[in-house]
Amino acid sequence: KFETKYTDERILEAIWKCLEEATVPASDVAEELGANTEYIKTRLKDMERRGVIKGRMKGRAWGFRPKNENSCK
Repeated sequence: KFETKYTDERILEAIWKCLEEATVPASDVAEELGANTEYIKTRLKDMERRGVIKGRMKGRAWGFRPKNENSCK
């Protein structure tokens, strides 16, 4: 048996925090739409510039997410 350094609750809190900050790469959005990745990345960056969505660099790639959970409804 291993020592419990992090409780289940702390791990679950970390998962929720990561999900709250999760982003989707432009390539995944393009694949879902059946569209060109560069075109979708340009559109997503424009939407981010206009404040419609949030975007940030993750490593060497951009990731995007709705500004809030009601953005897609």
